[in-house]
Amino acid sequence: MTRTVPHRPRPLVALFALGLLLGTGAIAAETSWTFGRRDDAGIAGITGQVVERFAEKPDLAGEPAVVLLKSDVYKVDADSWLVVRNEMVRVGDPEYPDVSTRQFQLDPDADIKYREAWILRGRKVIRLDESVWKIVPGDDDRATDVIIAFPDVKEGDVLGWSLEVDNHGFWGGGYLQLADDFPVLMNRTRIQTDGKLAYKTIGEHLRRGNWSQKILEKKHGAPCDIRLVVTDIPARPRGPYAPSFLEYEPYLLVMFRGAWDKEANRWIFNVSWNEAAARGSGILEYLDEQAGYVAAETQALVAGWGTDREKADAIARFIRDEIVTVSPFEVRSQGQQPHQLLRRRQATMRGKGVLMYAMCRAAGVNVDLIAGRNQFFGPPDLANPNLAQFSDFVVRLNGLQPAWYSPAYGESAPGELPPSLRGTRGFLLEPGVGEKLRDLRRQAFENTGAHVTLFWDEYVRLVKEADFAHWVDLPGDPDASVATTAELLRHVPAENAATVQVHGTGYGELQELVNDTEEPVRMLEAYLEDRFGDVGFAVTAAEATPGETRTAKAVLAGRVDAPPLPAPAGDNWIIPAELVYGREFLAGWDPARAEPFIVRFSGDRSLIWRAPLPDGWTDARLPAPFSVVDGQFAYHCQFAVRNGDLVVTREIRLLRGLTMYSDVPPFGEKVQKVRDFERSPLVLSRR
Repeated sequence: MTRTVPHRPRPLVALFALGLLLGTGAIAAETSWTFGRRDDAGIAGITGQVVERFAEKPDLAGEPAVVLLKSDVYKVDADSWLVVRNEMVRVGDPEYPDVSTRQFQLDPDADIKYREAWILRGRKVIRLDESVWKIVPGDDDRATDVIIAFPDVKEGDVLGWSLEVDNHGFWGGGYLQLADDFPVLMNRTRIQTDGKLAYKTIGEHLRRGNWSQKILEKKHGAPCDIRLVVTDIPARPRGPYAPSFLEYEPYLLVMFRGAWDKEANRWIFNVSWNEAAARGSGILEYLDEQAGYVAAETQALVAGWGTDREKADAIARFIRDEIVTVSPFEVRSQGQQPHQLLRRRQATMRGKGVLMYAMCRAAGVNVDLIAGRNQFFGPPDLANPNLAQFSDFVVRLNGLQPAWYSPAYGESAPGELPPSLRGTRGFLLEPGVGEKLRDLRRQAFENTGAHVTLFWDEYVRLVKEADFAHWVDLPGDPDASVATTAELLRHVPAENAATVQVHGTGYGELQELVNDTEEPVRMLEAYLEDRFGDVGFAVTAAEATPGETRTAKAVLAGRVDAPPLPAPAGDNWIIPAELVYGREFLAGWDPARAEPFIVRFSGDRSLIWRAPLPDGWTDARLPAPFSVVDGQFAYHCQFAVRNGDLVVTREIRLLRGLTMYSDVPPFGEKVQKVRDFERSPLVLSRR
């Protein structure tokens, strides 16, 4: 939240500030005016306009559904805001899952003033009755669920709905979601205020030429009515290598900027990060008050741990493993206090950091709270002194050997930052800054007297010259390898068996698997299924040793019944590719969908496959080494004969980074090159 007059935050104000920073107010977008209130000709007319645009996009013709238009309007005044939402979806495949159902969430305190749903079939508007709406009221722990089930949907139908939602209280802005599970042809968002409030809107991941902004009206020199249009938004990517919403997806971040002061005849805006530091100071005071509400569960959690580091590690592991991370788009409930997050067992990335800070304070652990911004989201806007733009809250354990925590991520050990935060700059929240600003206010009054305009000019000057805001360099190398896996699989043809041994360090998939509570046999079955699919391995024995720290090895080993290797045909030995290489490279990623591809941390895999040469063979002519290198991976494969065994060694490094839409085709070509290589059977000739 942005406040300009420095004073001790009242509980309601502090609660709002915390809620904004944790991602509340994140109502998915839709507005402009209420389409459902138009007559049938009006609905058909607005639909016809976007259908014409759809006809100009032949690449969308094969989609199961296309959102032709999302149109949202936010009408905001000091103590309430009305949201008007409209949506129109063209159906391509009525049998496709979720095409005939639209589901979303609202704040549990929101009041639905109007709702209407219809189907446009040809030029006929079929208005639907109330039975198609299902509304499940929410409470402090969950949002209100709204489900619209469109009946008897046919190919070519356009499904439409409108909603007017009245919200009480002050709107601090938030994340406005633009993308959908289906492609969005156009999204229009309009934000209107009464001229007494000002907001700053930032568009993230918007592609050049696909968006526009227009200021429709200004009051007192500041925009009070703006319209933003974003076109051609791809469907959300799916699969194991899909980035998350904030890493790639177009969205709007609306941040409260300030209010009009009638007496001073001016806008009261944050003018420097010193004021943001004061806001952070107020949040710390509030969290210290809230720590008592999580004390009981915290004390039970840290019981038996002696040092502050041990307690902080225990709290971090608990939040990482037991609190589900949700996106700001999914947060509708206003209840974002630490004890509510703890009870609900879910929180945003920022919410997890805040919860850890409160629990550490409840445990008597000396920690700081630092606002951080994930590298995939880009650097913070230094010209916009607003804490709402930070993606994370980092907890720093103070002492002779500081430790750093961001429990929203699973790819780092407790006490280490995830790669996406390493090497970035964080903003330190410090206590007592609010009092320093109050001193400046008193000084400005003494310097100028009661003249309001002169007072504010002097206050702004003093604030800009002060030095209350402190930035912190977050430690670590973002590109360092944080996970290694070394696999050795050796066939024993005489017994139709194979031995498997896998070592791993860091926090990759192996650590997650081996640190599980399942039996070792099941662990090895899961590992081999992930690596080789259904080639026919049957685990007969297994053992596992977890690696509890960043550098300790996790070990998974065992013996399996294996499908027999084929016998040589004369002087040629042909081995099926799936027995050697397993599942396809980067399994689960489909280049044909041209979706973004993300690797959140760099890691190395060494995969060694061994099998004795056939009887009577002492050597063999081997394929040439094979390599493919890209900005996100390096793949090397080589072949050798050692001690009577054929040895196939693959060294694969995945490199931290994000491949966006424009770079997907060349990236996909290199992935396909590796896949084609691994689909070819391994052919050897006796030498």
